Amino acid sequence: MLILSSLLLSPPATWALRPIEHYHDLIAGEPEPGYRDGSFESALFNGPQGLALNGDGTRLYVADKNNNCIRVIFRDQNNRVETLAGSSKPGDSNGSLKEASFNKPTLLTYIGNDQLIVYDSGNFKFRSIDLAKGQVTDLAGNGKQGDVDGKPAECSLNDIWNMVYLATDNAIFFSEPNNYRLRKLDLVDDSVSSVLLNDTKILRPGALCLYQGSLCIVDSASSNVFKADIVKKVFDPIGNFDAGDKTLSTVTAIAASGKDLYGARLGVAQPWVRLPGNIPVRFFDIWGHELSPKLAPAAFVNRQVLGLLPDPNHEKKFIFTGKSLSCVSSFKDYNFAPGEDIGTYNASGMSEFDYPDKKPPKTFRILIVGNSLSYSMTFADQRAGTWNRSRSFPKELELFLNTKAALEDNPLNYEILSIGHPEANVSCFIWPYYEVPDLVKKFDIDFVLFIMPTQTSYSCNFYFQNPITAEGIPSAKSDPEYLLKPWKDKIPEGIPKDFYEKCLTHNWVKPASKTQLDFQPTQVTLTDPAVKEDVLELLSKPIKMLADKLKVLKNSEGKPVDYHMFLIFRDEVNPATELQRSFWKDMAKRDDFPLYDMVGDFLAFKPTYEGMYSYEDWHYNANGTPLYVQLVAHELLRQHLIPFPTPKPEPSK
Repeated sequence: MLILSSLLLSPPATWALRPIEHYHDLIAGEPEPGYRDGSFESALFNGPQGLALNGDGTRLYVADKNNNCIRVIFRDQNNRVETLAGSSKPGDSNGSLKEASFNKPTLLTYIGNDQLIVYDSGNFKFRSIDLAKGQVTDLAGNGKQGDVDGKPAECSLNDIWNMVYLATDNAIFFSEPNNYRLRKLDLVDDSVSSVLLNDTKILRPGALCLYQGSLCIVDSASSNVFKADIVKKVFDPIGNFDAGDKTLSTVTAIAASGKDLYGARLGVAQPWVRLPGNIPVRFFDIWGHELSPKLAPAAFVNRQVLGLLPDPNHEKKFIFTGKSLSCVSSFKDYNFAPGEDIGTYNASGMSEFDYPDKKPPKTFRILIVGNSLSYSMTFADQRAGTWNRSRSFPKELELFLNTKAALEDNPLNYEILSIGHPEANVSCFIWPYYEVPDLVKKFDIDFVLFIMPTQTSYSCNFYFQNPITAEGIPSAKSDPEYLLKPWKDKIPEGIPKDFYEKCLTHNWVKPASKTQLDFQPTQVTLTDPAVKEDVLELLSKPIKMLADKLKVLKNSEGKPVDYHMFLIFRDEVNPATELQRSFWKDMAKRDDFPLYDMVGDFLAFKPTYEGMYSYEDWHYNANGTPLYVQLVAHELLRQHLIPFPTPKPEPSK
């Protein structure tokens, strides 16, 4: 009775919610403006504008303009929000972080050595926050609006659009487009000077950023972009953000990630553009529908100056805010537009978005390999307009794992890449050996998941269509000259020839033409134990060779790359289903590779999920993909095949 009482009196355990990491996500804040510190989902901002990151990217500083304060988001503490300095009451006081006051701070830049610089727009001053000492001091500006250069305490500042710290010059560059100036606060000789004034090439210096180690400037009058060599006073043009749609705009913010430069434009139908190439950056919801620029995760209103930062630890990811948004968000540009057609391939030859080569921190990468059943959907989905990559099995699995990780406070994020080819074009037994290892190395893959359906009908045919390599398997690509040879000249010695002769005795092979043989599918050839042995040898050889290649690979942390195969259900239930399952189990046992037979799991849910796949092409449709995802995710987690750390729940208060 005492035990029962203590259980009833004990507060229930609770899980902490952490920010989700996907394609466009909340960092902190709510849609409505306000002022409140706390957890990322409960904190409130009012007109956040300037953004800056500390040296290691664990602290994100926010100029909360209408709250007259500087906020800090602890990115290594589930984006918890605190007020760093200032209060809701405007002022112009220096001193400790608690004593200091600001008046509509709008811009921030971090200059290293625990120094954060603030442009305090209501006071027309640059203020310095010493994060180590916890002190706020004036850095430049006499408190009056103007354009007087000189000593920091004597100079006057105007309507500053943007500012950037250039470490090589130990100087802060800031733009005043309405004053036709680019100015410099030199932290070495302690002076403010005009770098550009009424310059005919860059008439109205506006948006600024660092690009490939140099200062990058946009002329607000023309949207031309320049890369500056300040010492030589050379400004080289590198593009124009309006060149794509020929629509004149004002570029309100720019940011660079890798070799690409991004610009946010005001008053146009397509506000986000990537250079080089003037490629529109389009946003899609998690179901693959394109979002209106007004509803996109990086939406903003006209005449709005934005806070825009590249994530230094995550290529193609950006941190974003604006005074009308009342929150801080992130978005990624993985070139989602081709995802509208799931059949397209990217530059890496993958049926996939353009993930960065470098794996982000705290990320576990999975590569899914297989035929079209591993990544595609049905012809009916294509006709219905639901044929898009976001609804495919790999992307739905990625979303499922990241959502579950956020709900259970798992610190890991998951990126799932996929490579697949239709079985009719090339055998999924053969091509992975040639393509997968290089992708594993390029994208720093942690786990390879081979999805194999029970029905793989004509895979042995490729031994009689492609030249045989010195390793004894068909070559990666077809040879047109070889294909034109008579079929009698394309019967390789050894196991392939033995397989052919055994099939001939059963009348399971016949010439389809003068150059091609036509074998019965494996559902037939596996019925003879002697022929089955040859099929095992032919099909297991490239699979084992792939497994051997992967065994010696390690990820960037020096850990072995894990490799597993899941056998999933395809086709109607018939005697061939059990024949195929038995064949795969024999192959796995023979070659000692990890196989998980999930056919029974799919069959257990088949009556409940009737209609989950198409009888036209035997692919899982948009309705069946969620079951497909849940079953695979359940097995991955149940068997502890992928890491999924979760902290112990804390008692409710």
